[in-house]
Amino acid sequence: MISICAAGTLGKDAELQFLPNGTGVLKFSVACRTGFDKQKQEAETTWLECALFGTRAENLAPMLTKGGKVTVFGTMRERKWLDNEGGKHSKWEANINEVALQSSKPQNSNTDNQWDG
Repeated sequence: MISICAAGTLGKDAELQFLPNGTGVLKFSVACRTGFDKQKQEAETTWLECALFGTRAENLAPMLTKGGKVTVFGTMRERKWLDNEGGKHSKWEANINEVALQSSKPQNSNTDNQWDG
């Protein structure tokens, strides 16, 4: 098992879906700064594809919006599948156990410390 702890910025609003048995699945992407490219003079970013299951997924869905800062804790898993032509594919995803909200975006930059979420 590969355990992870990653901090970053949500790339888009989280998407809540439901399995056939009714379990909520919240999918979201976290952009994690992983270094700095001196030649390009820009930050290097790694995208972490995440999934959170159950009641917590349903409760957190409205709070995980694009631009929000989060720290996630969980395990990595490899998903494997065959395409229609029989080609093998695989993708690493993070199965999230905990989400810590670090901040949320201001509703209006002219207001005095009013935050949404």
